[in-house]
Amino acid sequence: MAQNKKDTANTAAPAELCQADADDVTRHSFRGQVNEAARITATINGEHHTVVDIGSRGLGILLAKGTALVPGQTHDFTLALGKQTIALKGLIRHVTRDDEAGAFHCGIELLALDHATEQQLQEFVLRQRHQLFTRPPA
Repeated sequence: MAQNKKDTANTAAPAELCQADADDVTRHSFRGQVNEAARITATINGEHHTVVDIGSRGLGILLAKGTALVPGQTHDFTLALGKQTIALKGLIRHVTRDDEAGAFHCGIELLALDHATEQQLQEFVLRQRHQLFTRPPA
């Protein structure tokens, strides 16, 4: 019996997962880029990761060197948004090589969000978009 892509992802080594799951990712909400001045970090298992994009239902991080996260895993983590810290739970959706950043990009779907937290994230995204689109052209 031939293996399909989902079966391969369940049995592949972590290095193979970096490429295997990237095509299976479907995003159901807008995620905006985080400007460098915002300096948002996600802390997973004691490791601090730079957040590169965020939405009300997911985020993307650059993995700290030596960090191994595998698609399909769930993790409790904290998100530092300025002076606020939010406790979240997330499902690792993909880990892909980001040659431009010289790191691995990890997509995380946020799970079990309450309405207040989802609204807080959405407001942050809207502020980021406003800053991005109201800057004068360079």
